[in-house]
This record gives sequence, structure tokens and C-alpha cells, in this order.
Amino acid sequence: ILDRCGYVTLSTVDEEGFPRPVAIDAISHDGIREIWMTTYRSSAKARHISLDSKAGLSFVREGDSVSLTGKAEVVTDKNTLRRYWKDFFIHYYPDGPGDENYCLIRFSTLKAILWIDGRHSTITY
Repeated sequence: ILDRCGYVTLSTVDEEGFPRPVAIDAISHDGIREIWMTTYRSSAKARHISLDSKAGLSFVREGDSVSLTGKAEVVTDKNTLRRYWKDFFIHYYPDGPGDENYCLIRFSTLKAILWIDGRHSTITY
């Protein structure tokens, strides 16, 4: 499902303790265990994650859905930034992989709730 849906909804916890869901492009993943996204270092998402790593991620495709809860972290390591760089990022980060505002979000799943082909299941890591 993740390969076919493109955008996912990432929910972070804002400064007032409320969830803040936003659409974001999943750029890489290891199944549903680890999902990578990109955002600006100056974004509300990055700020929220630095204050509280609890996060949720969900995606849907033709009636099948996945809801994940876990931990998110902002990644700024230069080698990791280069490894996940995509050519189209240049539209957002004109200075390339070394752009000061480029960072990654690494989401690590702790619990998954799946609705696939009309069947419900839960996975805990």
C-alpha cells in the first residue's frame, strides 16, 4: 500500500499537546517498520519532533488502510542526507544535499493497526 499511495499523513504533537496531522511524501521505507520523509529544518514538524518524539503516521489506498504509532526523529547527518537525496528535492532545497534547511524525518513504528482486504490486524514491535 505504501508504495502505491505516495503521500502519507504524519501527526506530530504540537506545543499545546494536540496532534497536528499533515500530508507528507514518504521517500523511502523498510516495510512499515521504518519510514523516511523530508521537511525543512525550520518547519513546525521538525520543531514538534524535537520537543516530543511521539508521532503517528497513516495512509490509505482503495479501502485498505494502515495506522502507525511510534517515534520520529529529525536527521541532519550529512551522509544520511546525501543517501536519501532525490533529484526533485532541488525544488525545495536549491543548495542540494548541503542545503541548511534540508533534513529528514525517520519514523520508527512501535504499533501498526492494519485494515487490509477487509481484515483487521495489529502488529506490535
